[in-house]
Amino acid sequence: SANDVIYEVEIANSAAPRFNNDSGYVLHVLPAHLELALAEERLFFEIDRERILAKKLAPIVSSYDFIIIDCPPSLGGLTKNALCAAGGVWIPVSPGSFQIVGLNLLQSTIERIRQINPSLNIDGVIPVMMENTSVSKDTISELSQWFGNLVTTPIPKRVSMQESVTAGMDIFVYHPRGDAAANSWELVLYIE
Repeated sequence: SANDVIYEVEIANSAAPRFNNDSGYVLHVLPAHLELALAEERLFFEIDRERILAKKLAPIVSSYDFIIIDCPPSLGGLTKNALCAAGGVWIPVSPGSFQIVGLNLLQSTIERIRQINPSLNIDGVIPVMMENTSVSKDTISELSQWFGNLVTTPIPKRVSMQESVTAGMDIFVYHPRGDAAANSWELVLYIE
């Protein structure tokens, strides 16, 4: 069961200074495993394969305010399972026309998944890895035309983001005063 592999990560109040909680907060994580590489193949033979994740999460859903399912950048069985289990979708989009084409494919997949999961909605589009280039500006402009106010504050491409991952820290601890942390925090507040 999901409860057997969930572990807690305590996040100090200093990591998220705008929370008014003196003791910080706790994040529950259900990590991926290398066996997921074989999951696509195994899902092919399962009955009602699109709803396996929703069934596995059902016993714990009421224990959480929200659950974030991080998906691979593909529209395979794992992503379809996540879409069938989800109430909303947050779509990160990096600069470039190829990502816009992928977004079109995702939208058509979401429309098909709504036959199984009618409550599925696009809750937000997150421009990520943005730089001060015409490609980034054009991407944000095109996203704004398609999705209007669902487009969040862009998350800039910064070395500190990559370094924080390597250091095993979130950006709020690693480089709390940088614009990547500030924009990421705006996203957290938007999602809340």
